[in-house]
Amino acid sequence: MNRKNWKLALSVLGISALAGAAASFGISATVGSVSQRQEALSTLHVLGVDQTSADKIPSTEAVRLLGEGGLIGATSRLLGTDSAGSYWVAIDQQNNVCVVAILVDDKKSSSACAEPKQFLQRGVSIGVGVARSLTVDAADAVWSEAYVVPDGKKVAGLVPGLNQIGPNLVTGDSRATSESAKVSQSAKAGVSGDTFTLFLLDQAEEPN
Repeated sequence: MNRKNWKLALSVLGISALAGAAASFGISATVGSVSQRQEALSTLHVLGVDQTSADKIPSTEAVRLLGEGGLIGATSRLLGTDSAGSYWVAIDQQNNVCVVAILVDDKKSSSACAEPKQFLQRGVSIGVGVARSLTVDAADAVWSEAYVVPDGKKVAGLVPGLNQIGPNLVTGDSRATSESAKVSQSAKAGVSGDTFTLFLLDQAEEPN
């Protein structure tokens, strides 16, 4: 697919099902058990650190709508910021580990979540974009990727456009990487010993 022909009106991609659908349609969710909550909180060291004012997600609407059944506001922790936006990790009502991104442009917020065991093997990632017009090419749109990685792992697969900006956070824009290179990396992505290889997002989709 020719990347110049990518069109992006408003898209969000993650390695798991995009969060918030249930809440958006008014579907209630059952809150998980205390043990499940503890399992989720134990996935990252930062989740056990006291929450500061900077750790709080500024949008109460985002907390209510993102994740499966909504996020648990007290669990959010700020992982880092870059020129495109700010990125948090939080636990949702179903005790999934979620990455939350809020872009500088339009203050758009989105999330993607993973079950704790999946997170420890694959991490969790999201791509979020905002078009400046209905006909803008994706190359000209605001686009940011965020990858939350497990504790204590050396990150591999930092292709051009991606930067590790914190112990658990990689952000940037990998659109310049060819699809064949992404497929090749996917075959070896995940945790291997003390190394974590990124599952690169594929945002080369055109709207229906």
